[in-house]
Amino acid sequence: MLLQALEDTGHEVSTVAPDQGLGKNLAQRADVVIAAGGDGTVLGVVRRLVNTTVPLVILPMGTANNLARTVGMPHDLEVLLRLLEEPREAPLDVGVASGSWGERYFCESAGVGWFCQALQAKVTEKDKEPAHAVGLLRKALGAYQPRRWTITIDGQDASGEYVSVDVMNAKSFGPNLQLAANAVPSDGQLDVLLLGAREVERLTTYLAALELGSDAQPPPFATRKAKHVHVVLEQERLRIDDAVRPRQGAPRSHFADLRLLAGAVRLWLPPAER
Repeated sequence: MLLQALEDTGHEVSTVAPDQGLGKNLAQRADVVIAAGGDGTVLGVVRRLVNTTVPLVILPMGTANNLARTVGMPHDLEVLLRLLEEPREAPLDVGVASGSWGERYFCESAGVGWFCQALQAKVTEKDKEPAHAVGLLRKALGAYQPRRWTITIDGQDASGEYVSVDVMNAKSFGPNLQLAANAVPSDGQLDVLLLGAREVERLTTYLAALELGSDAQPPPFATRKAKHVHVVLEQERLRIDDAVRPRQGAPRSHFADLRLLAGAVRLWLPPAER
């Protein structure tokens, strides 16, 4: 349906997977790349568009669509077609997580603690269903004990006892957990969310409400704007969007450095409402 609609409106279209053929198509001077899928698809495309001049359009077709929700791109074919005729361009910041694994980009967030530990459990397709996923996360949160994390935020010590430390580029992560209301992925800054024991009750209540319906309103959590976050990992691992690094069995990283490539991708959005 999408392909037919684009061709019917006069666009010449090539369909490729993010990890197969996209590079070749970019070399052939593509005018625009449409990432039609979920957050994983968007990240796969973004990785290949960093520091190119080819603009990105997101058509959210996944489950959570965290980045699309943050930038205000609906799942609407008519909006997409209008956008291609009259795009509104915005810069898209891309996060970079450095450690023993080298460098890895992220669009949504990176972090340590409760959510990262939950991701390391075996995940089936059933577990990705939103309400079921939230239920598993609520149980994991109840079993997680806060631990001390050594952290610096723009060179200032922010170490403390936390259940979760999340460095956000988008407003939400995972099964659309909206925990960073002030995050703007075009402001050249990260939003750092430090959740301690005092926040666990509010977070648990929010997760329980999400199990009952996706329109549950998130409680406000304080965040700090930053350009560079350094986390001492010791024997822990880092969540980078929906992946965990280092991989199982690989040498552990003593630290993680989290920064932004400000405006690394050209993003096309729907024209502003008149």
